[in-house]
Amino acid sequence: MLVEGGQAVLHAFMQATVTAFVLIILLLLLVLRDIRDTLLAVIPLILTGLLASATMELVGISYNMANIIVLPLLMGLSVAYGIYFILRWREGLELDKVLSTSTTTGILISGLATLSTFGSLALSSAPGVSMLGKTLSIVLSWVLVSTLIALPAILSLMSNHHRTR
Repeated sequence: MLVEGGQAVLHAFMQATVTAFVLIILLLLLVLRDIRDTLLAVIPLILTGLLASATMELVGISYNMANIIVLPLLMGLSVAYGIYFILRWREGLELDKVLSTSTTTGILISGLATLSTFGSLALSSAPGVSMLGKTLSIVLSWVLVSTLIALPAILSLMSNHHRTR
């Protein structure tokens, strides 16, 4: 009975995650008024989801009742950081200039502060709390990599592609 209840909660969380993703896309379309920029803003979310899940699989961590709560945090931070970066980029700055702005510095410092705070949970002697801390550390690390390395790389490729046309 307890296992069935746990599975029901995990299933409900997954349904809520899909619903939240659709709502995020709609909100971004409404605010950004551009499908390209909307898709760019969710790149950190999509990449983080894929890379964090792969990393968790590699280190033997699966989603469970203790760590499933990271999904809303993943969605919130990765989309927020993506939006901050895209909005700065939309100002017309060259990509290398965007990377040296206070926006990028703010994303990095905020992300590292969040990572160190939540990551400290991994040191807990309580297994559930420790697992949550490890999961959050993996997710937040990939959020930063996806936002500050992958997203600028994709924007650079797009810029190079447009110049060669």
